[in-house]
Amino acid sequence: MKPKKSYFPFFKAILCSLVLFVSFNSRAKEVVLDGIKYDLNKYDRTAVVRGLTVKTAQLIIPSTISANGTVYTVNEIGSCAFHSCDFLTSIIIPESVITIGDNAFNSTSIKSIIIPDSVTELGTSAFFYCRNLESIVLSDSLHAIEDGTFDQCVSLTSITLPSSIRKIGMFAFSLCKSLESITIPYSVIEIGISAFVGCDKLSSITIMNPDTRIGEYAFDDCPGWR
Repeated sequence: MKPKKSYFPFFKAILCSLVLFVSFNSRAKEVVLDGIKYDLNKYDRTAVVRGLTVKTAQLIIPSTISANGTVYTVNEIGSCAFHSCDFLTSIIIPESVITIGDNAFNSTSIKSIIIPDSVTELGTSAFFYCRNLESIVLSDSLHAIEDGTFDQCVSLTSITLPSSIRKIGMFAFSLCKSLESITIPYSVIEIGISAFVGCDKLSSITIMNPDTRIGEYAFDDCPGWR
């Protein structure tokens, strides 16, 4: 019997509400500039993107911001920052960003995106249920595709995994129903449970490393699986 699906939009909405509530009540300083909410860290002069106060289809995140005479480097997009911003179709991420948090773009309407090479961490379910996402360029500095990162991105047709990736998490690409081919680089040592389950157009699967550990149901319902 296949494991039950563990990524539900309702559960994630509750989780993001809790994350934003805790963030609101624990942060030392918040500012809003050009419709973007930031948390400021005065000690290392960095800023975390927390969300939007306006509805906009296209968004450019700056690499630095100035508040009260101090310049802050924008180095993180926080957990659930743009969760359920279904009006958001395009976003540009600066090279200053190092971390993208869990559920950061969950349920947005983004069609394509470039993750700059500065990003070393892409959180769980970061692009969960982004049903309009057709293409993405990943950072060459990522070490893992975390659990549920692209779960139910039904319009995603192709993706190139960088050679820095060592692990593909559970449900990472599950139900990506437009995905037709995938090459797993030699660097990957583990593919998680149900990682590509339900990708019913995935007819070409290449795993470069014969010693890669493949979890249960990883390629179930994929026509290209042996």
